[in-house]
Amino acid sequence: MKTLFIGQNTIQLESVTSTNSYAQNLLVKESSVPEGTVVNAYNQTQGRGQRGNTWLSNPDEAITFSIVLYPKFLQIEDQFLLSMAVSLALADYFNSVFKGQVLNPIPTTAVKWPNDIMVKNRKISGILIENNTRGKDWVSAIVGIGLNINQTSFPSTIVKPTSLYLETRIKWDLTSVLKDVLSFLEARYLQIKSGKRQVLLDDYKSQLFQNNSWCYYILKGEKITARITGISNIGKLILETKDGQIIECDNKEVIYDIG
Repeated sequence: MKTLFIGQNTIQLESVTSTNSYAQNLLVKESSVPEGTVVNAYNQTQGRGQRGNTWLSNPDEAITFSIVLYPKFLQIEDQFLLSMAVSLALADYFNSVFKGQVLNPIPTTAVKWPNDIMVKNRKISGILIENNTRGKDWVSAIVGIGLNINQTSFPSTIVKPTSLYLETRIKWDLTSVLKDVLSFLEARYLQIKSGKRQVLLDDYKSQLFQNNSWCYYILKGEKITARITGISNIGKLILETKDGQIIECDNKEVIYDIG
């Protein structure tokens, strides 16, 4: 699938500590970096994830890349729209793959707030978005993505991972996968640009992991039973406890307890 701008300028690296860091340095050193520039690495040694975690990937078995974007058409308080769009694009890709294979049953794909991609309660992809702002203006965003593609084993420190190979038993060509993923990413990014906020929000809620189900969470160090009832305008997770209490949480306050 051909894109208009995402991936039209690609920097391919054999090995790098972090594609996000490389992209950030590129923005500092270069006077002009085209929007949609992709920094892709066959091997990423110190990839960064949410909450200060690292994204570990086996060389040539995972896809690790970053995209330079300039979402200046959005207000800073709308940053979560970009997170939703990227999450949905990855879910779109995996859903399209599973529906195109003879799989019974078809694996379920969901977005674990804020932006992990889950397949049958196991993590298949992670996202780290680093925004550059100046005052009230959104200057640029570096979207870092890690996709588990052909892995069959993972470090013991990673909780409940999976890969595209483990779900389909097919060895995938990483170059072809990346091209398809970039197409889905561009489609969702253009939805933001055209102002389709409600479409994104509705799609995000429909694919939200554990939405409206009573589950365990660790909230500020305390285990609670609650259910997700929605997402706030600035991207906070809205939980309802069994006694009717409504809690809005940011990413540093709540942890899913999925065993």
